[in-house]
Amino acid sequence: MVVKTIGTLDAITGAVDEAAEESAVGRLESRRPKTWKKWRDATLGATVQDRLRRRARLGIDDHERNAERVQRVRRRLRLPAGETWRR
Repeated sequence: MVVKTIGTLDAITGAVDEAAEESAVGRLESRRPKTWKKWRDATLGATVQDRLRRRARLGIDDHERNAERVQRVRRRLRLPAGETWRR
């Protein structure tokens, strides 16, 4: 896959700098994936709901889509619409 991409880029931009390529690959391979942990005293439902609301507030995801997801979590946990999470 990398060879195919390099061939495509070679046709567009010219020769590939081997040192720059190795440096870029090294940086990509050394980067840890993003992870998150939930607090021990928080329920998984509360954590998921908080994350969805945060993503909507920051503009990462669509607000309406996240509102549907929050409602789905609440339905699965059988929480009334007005009830808040207790921690």
